[in-house]
Amino acid sequence: MLTLFLLYLLERNRFKRSAFTAALGSATVASFSTAQGLFVWPAGLLQLLLGSLERPTKKVLVALWGLVGLGEWIVYFVGYKSKDDQSLLYVFSHPVVGIEYFLNLLGSSLFWQENSAFVGGLFLACLALASLVLSIRMGSWGSIRFGYLFCSMLFSC
Repeated sequence: MLTLFLLYLLERNRFKRSAFTAALGSATVASFSTAQGLFVWPAGLLQLLLGSLERPTKKVLVALWGLVGLGEWIVYFVGYKSKDDQSLLYVFSHPVVGIEYFLNLLGSSLFWQENSAFVGGLFLACLALASLVLSIRMGSWGSIRFGYLFCSMLFSC
């Protein structure tokens, strides 16, 4: 959440370089804290693309963000070996298991019991989807970006 907030400040802060550097640092900490932290990179990239920065600045920041993020994804997964020798693409051949796992993972930040975590994750996913749909229906870029930021924060927990 700190990373997304710092990227949001890029448009409103005269300390753009410091905010961007701090966002890179907090994204790095998130990446190497948990696997879900890696998703801060695509979320941040989308936030930069939707932002209202000047075009030349936006291009540089998007390129730098993308390169650093890609590098951290590669470093994270170099030598990765699953505990049960499952492929990282297992979820594509078993989508129901993947969705169930995702919802349990999402809800586990609020609930410790597996059944409660699943229901909590389902609730959070529905809340995020409703927020995004309402933001898109409102039609302004500001509300869409707010809905996107809200969804990103929920899914990065």
